[in-house]
Amino acid sequence: MEIHIYSINVLPFILVNLVFTSTKTDASCFLPEDLTKAAWEYNYTDVADSSEQSTTLNIATTTLQNSVINLNAFGTTMRDWTCINSLNISNTQTLVVFKSDNSFSDGPFAGSQWLYLCMKLTKVTNVLYYFHLLSDIETSVFPNERVFMSEAGNAPTDEAPMCSTFCQYTDSLKIRTLRRPGTNDVLPNDAALCEPCDSACVLESTEFSDTAPKRTTSAELYRTTIMTTESTLESVKTPISSSTYFTESTKFERTAPTRTTPLDASCVLPEDLKNAMWEYNYTDVASNSEQSTTLNIGTTTLQNSVINLNVFGTTIRDWTCINSLNISNALTLVVFKSDTSFTSGHSSGNRRLYLCMKFTKVTNDLYYFHLLSDIETSVFPNERVFMSEAGNAPSDEAPMCSTFCQYTDSLKIRTLEAR
Repeated sequence: MEIHIYSINVLPFILVNLVFTSTKTDASCFLPEDLTKAAWEYNYTDVADSSEQSTTLNIATTTLQNSVINLNAFGTTMRDWTCINSLNISNTQTLVVFKSDNSFSDGPFAGSQWLYLCMKLTKVTNVLYYFHLLSDIETSVFPNERVFMSEAGNAPTDEAPMCSTFCQYTDSLKIRTLRRPGTNDVLPNDAALCEPCDSACVLESTEFSDTAPKRTTSAELYRTTIMTTESTLESVKTPISSSTYFTESTKFERTAPTRTTPLDASCVLPEDLKNAMWEYNYTDVASNSEQSTTLNIGTTTLQNSVINLNVFGTTIRDWTCINSLNISNALTLVVFKSDTSFTSGHSSGNRRLYLCMKFTKVTNDLYYFHLLSDIETSVFPNERVFMSEAGNAPSDEAPMCSTFCQYTDSLKIRTLEAR
């Protein structure tokens, strides 16, 4: 893994952009060194009856042998697990997938199946970790647990993409902790899951200086792009303690994080962004040429916008924000929906385009963002937008990350500077 670091002085803090490039091509597993060859006090909430559980989990170098994660699937017991793939997301976050050593089948003529545990681990200290199992509850196993079950006779390869294969879920997850016996380190107040699957979020702090800060320009920010699909651009500032905690915008209550995502769709843009004109700099996705124009942002709309797309003969230039999530003081996720619908043929249903923007505030006058979608080649000019299925547009309150904000290739940074 290569790490490229660029330091940029901004108004009262130092922004350091980290770009992680994964060079791994075949499945491999490297657990955090602290975790291996040790016994851990494992605390979690049972998914079937919501009771609090505490037991001991023994972790070897890459295996869970004779494990307390002991499941029965169609009469076959699964208690031995081997890690088949991992991703080092940051210094404190690791994504790992364990596969059951035993296969099973649900009938005499059915093909073999396996169970998989997708764990997103976050290090708090050397003796305290927390994690989430990134799967929906599988009711075919006893006791019910958050595991991925392969199809009969069609198990994915060990090197299959983790986030889009083994690590998918649709409902809320509860935190689980691993603590070395006899220690008393505590979780940070906002310990929680960072989404999406392969992302790291950062807890902010401020570094003060006696000297006047240098204004950061759009050109300086343009030096950084995301290099791989299973890594993220991170904003790292002075840590508040010896450990840097990467978190989502959720609050910790006992053992379960409470999501701040609204139950009903609503949109609140950052106050600085609204009702203003911005110099918008970006790289055209089709020609790879650098572009600079003016983007006008209303309270919750982009009207007669320079984000002007033609899809199947219909022009889309007006957008309305349908949902947002305030991730931190500096980070906001927003989804804009095209005001105009379109069809791809006379007998096909209506469709919409969506812009998923993840904004990061640098100063009151400078933001950067990414469009979290793959390139849609059915629109002109090609752009990173999500296109709904014909006659089956998602509801405005659909989960943003798992509905509108998904991508598989590398993204480039875009900047907004006040005019």
